[in-house]
Amino acid sequence: MVAGYVAARPVLLEFLTDLWVQTRIAPEQTLLVGFSQSAMMALHVGLSLPQRLMGIVAFSGALLPPEGFCSATTGHSPVCLVHGDADSVVDPERSADTDVALRLAGYDVVYHISPGGRAWHCVKRAGICQPIHISRRGKISSRPRFTGLTQKA
Repeated sequence: MVAGYVAARPVLLEFLTDLWVQTRIAPEQTLLVGFSQSAMMALHVGLSLPQRLMGIVAFSGALLPPEGFCSATTGHSPVCLVHGDADSVVDPERSADTDVALRLAGYDVVYHISPGGRAWHCVKRAGICQPIHISRRGKISSRPRFTGLTQKA
């Protein structure tokens, strides 16, 4: 039996190709964002694309390395990883391991642990509102200011 993510991969690739053709949105204007299993898919597919994306944001996920991971033929899209420190479904160490693997492969990575969560599979507001900025140069970085949701003191 083929693993679910392997079977889902061509579906997501076809969707992205159709999106880019039909809307004329370029890959470098595309953010792949996912939570849990969809974070794993965003990483799996996004890291294998020959095109550079605006970025990949993975909430509470893990790296399922695609074929050709670390090859010179991939777009090396910037990546943001966010994980709750008390996640009982996807171990937060999976994001820590992903951070290390991506940095060693030369990826631009922002890694945020959302502290103080319950033992649920979730990310607290501070993690969701983690200030993320993707500049026009295609770099992803934390910013000290964020104009979106604010956290109560």
